[in-house]
Amino acid sequence: GSTAMGRPLKGGGNEDRKVRIDETSLRAMHAQGMTIVEIAHRVGCSTYPIGVALRALGLSTRAAPRQGIHAGPSNPSWRGGRRVTPDGYIEVWTPAGPRLEHQVVMEAMIGRPLAIGEIVHHEDRDRSNNQPENLTLMTQSQHMAEHKAEMASARWKK
Repeated sequence: GSTAMGRPLKGGGNEDRKVRIDETSLRAMHAQGMTIVEIAHRVGCSTYPIGVALRALGLSTRAAPRQGIHAGPSNPSWRGGRRVTPDGYIEVWTPAGPRLEHQVVMEAMIGRPLAIGEIVHHEDRDRSNNQPENLTLMTQSQHMAEHKAEMASARWKK
C-alpha cells in the first residue's frame, strides 16, 4: 500500500505513534500529585494528550509551583508580592495564593479566619489604606447600612 514518510499508511498515519494509557494509571499518577509535565514525561508523550485525558476524567490539570532562580523575589517582574487590583484594593501574595491585604490584616488582628458574611470595612473609604486602625469588622448588613446613604446620594448625582 501507500506509505507516508516511510511508514505504512494506516488511517491518519499516527496510529503507530499513539501512546495508550489506561484510566487507572492516569488516576493513580494524578492522585500522587504529579503534574501534567511529569505524567507526560513518564508516559513518553507531549503534555497536550495528558491534559485532554485528565479533563475527560474530570480531574484538575495542575502545574508545579515555579522553582529555581527566577522564582518569587528573584523574578525580574517581582513587585514585592503586592499589586493594586483594578478596583483599588491591595492584593498580597501568601502561601495560600493571592489574598486581599485588608482581609489578611483583619485575620491577624482577630486571630482567626474571617467567617462567611464578615466584611472588612475601610473607615476612611480608601481601599489601599490597610492600617489596622482604619479597618473595622462588620456583618454584610452592617456594611450595607454604613454605605446606604452614600449609595443613595451617588444615585441622585447621576
